[in-house]
Amino acid sequence: MTATKKSIIVVCLHHNYGFDEYNHPVLKKLVESFEPDYWEFLNPGTISIYFCNTTANATKADTLVRKAKEAIATDERLRGIGIGSSTGEMIVQLTWRGKIKKAPLGKTWNEAIKRAGLNGKKPDK
Repeated sequence: MTATKKSIIVVCLHHNYGFDEYNHPVLKKLVESFEPDYWEFLNPGTISIYFCNTTANATKADTLVRKAKEAIATDERLRGIGIGSSTGEMIVQLTWRGKIKKAPLGKTWNEAIKRAGLNGKKPDK
């Protein structure tokens, strides 16, 4: 498959100290429930979620962000996790089914992770 430019919605969940045995499975289940076109865990504390930019996927991404914020606000063990999102052109390889084959490349991810880092709160010591 050849690479192409495509509008992608990126959602990043980030924790400066990394995910642990509690919050990683909770977030993984949440992410998978929205059936993104691609997602990956970057050790120790980043989950990157990618959606091809369609109306339906924009709704899914917005709802994922809202549900993640609700979970973080109500579950003490998720405190310190930041959420960021961004939409823009990225270089992407698609499968024959139109799903993203591997992590897209582009500054859209940089903006999403930057926003996630700014939104994360440092846990109390």
